[in-house]
Amino acid sequence: MDGSSEISHINTIKSVESVNTSTEVIESRATRAYTDPGTGEWVTKTWNGSSYIYNMTVTAIGAVIGAAIGGKIGAGIGAIASEYFKKGSDYAYYHVVDNWMMSKLYPVTVIIREATHTTYYLDSGHRYPTGTDYYEYDGRW
Repeated sequence: MDGSSEISHINTIKSVESVNTSTEVIESRATRAYTDPGTGEWVTKTWNGSSYIYNMTVTAIGAVIGAAIGGKIGAGIGAIASEYFKKGSDYAYYHVVDNWMMSKLYPVTVIIREATHTTYYLDSGHRYPTGTDYYEYDGRW
């Protein structure tokens, strides 16, 4: 090597027009992955909701609840849907605490980390909890 270094600039605004899918290695290079740590600031939104689940199967109840909270469901949703089914509930009530962090790279405006905690209830007054569920996403690369 001659001691020089190569600098590459990437314009993230332009779309990628083609992708090289070749598995052939042209030359060997050492690369380091860059990790976007995010802004460091968590944004929190809390909200209450309900879904009509009368006369549905356990699978359908889980799907309806999942869709209502934007697909942010964890492993506990099956047990929670089962409880609603066993109780013969007409509605599923829930309280959602949604937290997210945005990317630090400008002008990229994507959520790179997210955590959602949902508590489910049998009643609209939130006096009788039926379970909790936790969803987490970490999209840092």
